[in-house]
Amino acid sequence: TLDLFFMEKMNTVVSSDSTFKKEMFKYYDEVTLLKKHPHLESFVLIDPAKTTEGRSADSAIVGAAIDQASGELFFRDLVYGKLHPDQLYSKALDMLERLGARVVGVETTGLNEFITYPFLNMIFQSVKGYELVEFKPRGKKEDRIAQLVSFYRRGEVWHNGTISGPLELQLMSFPRSRRSDIMDAWANIIEMLDRGGRYFSFQGKGESKAEIEAEYASLGREDSIGEGWRFV
Repeated sequence: TLDLFFMEKMNTVVSSDSTFKKEMFKYYDEVTLLKKHPHLESFVLIDPAKTTEGRSADSAIVGAAIDQASGELFFRDLVYGKLHPDQLYSKALDMLERLGARVVGVETTGLNEFITYPFLNMIFQSVKGYELVEFKPRGKKEDRIAQLVSFYRRGEVWHNGTISGPLELQLMSFPRSRRSDIMDAWANIIEMLDRGGRYFSFQGKGESKAEIEAEYASLGREDSIGEGWRFV
């Protein structure tokens, strides 16, 4: 079983009754992503480690996206490891460019201007007009990560299967994972969307346009749903 495989072969605990299950993970094709989701909006999320010492946490840079129309979240890109500040900023800017993102969110707990000021300098020098959002996480890290569960249970999250392995290992080990930097950075997508007022649109799932028209007709209504209408 998966939990025994990780325990015996990889020396990593993955509980058989963990909060996040392997069957929750869905995958998409990055090559066709923008064709299928033309209204996709991407972000870059950064969880910086305080030091680059061997026993310290890794820094994590996550590429995330939302399609408000379809009501889906996407884990698009990942860079993590022992990154010095200049490497962290450079790789984050590279990811912004790669994903066509305009907004970057940085967790500043305990670091504050030591992280944001140098990063803002690099943003201004890039002349790309990027926007920086500071996260000062509230509550425990475990509680923030646990908030992702409902999105996975509803099937609203898609992973880029070529890079999502490290994230999935941490999720399946939750809440006993030895490392949580990647899933902590990923969990910041919730605050990013809330701060930006990004919410899923209601699409009338389960009823086609013809079914809605028939329901209106049965009620004796003369008005109908026209082309291009969407309930929000």
